[in-house]
Amino acid sequence: MYLYAERILIQILAFSLGPFLGLLTAAFVNPWAGIIIGLTAFIFIFFQPFFSDCCLKNTAKDLGLEKILVAEGNIKYYSRSLDLKGKLYLCKDGITFVINNKVDLFIPVKKILKVQGETEQSDKEALAELISKFERRSPNLPQVTQMAAEIADLNCGRLQITVEQSIFRNEFCFEVSDIKLWVKKVNELQKSRAL
Repeated sequence: MYLYAERILIQILAFSLGPFLGLLTAAFVNPWAGIIIGLTAFIFIFFQPFFSDCCLKNTAKDLGLEKILVAEGNIKYYSRSLDLKGKLYLCKDGITFVINNKVDLFIPVKKILKVQGETEQSDKEALAELISKFERRSPNLPQVTQMAAEIADLNCGRLQITVEQSIFRNEFCFEVSDIKLWVKKVNELQKSRAL
């Protein structure tokens, strides 16, 4: 499963920005150019998650990663010196962090002691104020305001993994878009290995 939290937002953007660019082009340049540019913008924006999925799959294939359970692009890895961005893959053998299509970090499942997820809390008051403004100005968009609340409540958070290495315990921290899914899948892998 390949994850992108902003998939819904990208599709909303495609339905609004594609026709808008087409109308602007039709108004100032040419009606046919407006249709072509509007459709092209819509297609590229709408299918961006598909292109991202292809990128994740191709990277996994090139690196020889097999039986991927969960993969996610644009992940932050918090280290002591700096924060790195890359791709995170959960396979049956372990968790692989990839930067610039090269394996940077591999954590075997058998060495994982504990997996925790910390969700980030969104500012509920600011969100409620924004929703009320939406409803006052656009009474025909209650679905959009409900979706704005649901998008803000996505469980984006930090995946903390404690690993035993000889006599030391190391902790790795990644920012992922669906923290509950990552914790669930890692725990399932550990249980299946214990059997």
